[in-house]
Amino acid sequence: LTAVRDAHEAARALAFLGRARARSGEPAAGIRQLGTALRTFEQLGAPHWQARTLEMLGRCAEDAGDTDAARDLYLRALPLSATVSVDDERRVTALLDALPPR
Repeated sequence: LTAVRDAHEAARALAFLGRARARSGEPAAGIRQLGTALRTFEQLGAPHWQARTLEMLGRCAEDAGDTDAARDLYLRALPLSATVSVDDERRVTALLDALPPR
């Protein structure tokens, strides 16, 4: 995807790879890849994938037991999700609601 200069699709692939990597025992490497994907989506002005990547980062934080970081990431994702679809907004809201109170 990078060879054909499709930055958006390359970043989507990197986000999924980062999440998979984080879940398969390499959290630091996966989070770095997700961060790179997020920066690309920010540069491209892609709110849907900014939200999805923030959600993936939030899930990584939850996996690590860091509910405060997960909450912050989901809160960043929520307004972006709301501009994309009601279903995305509901999903991120459910993730927030499932977190224990601070």
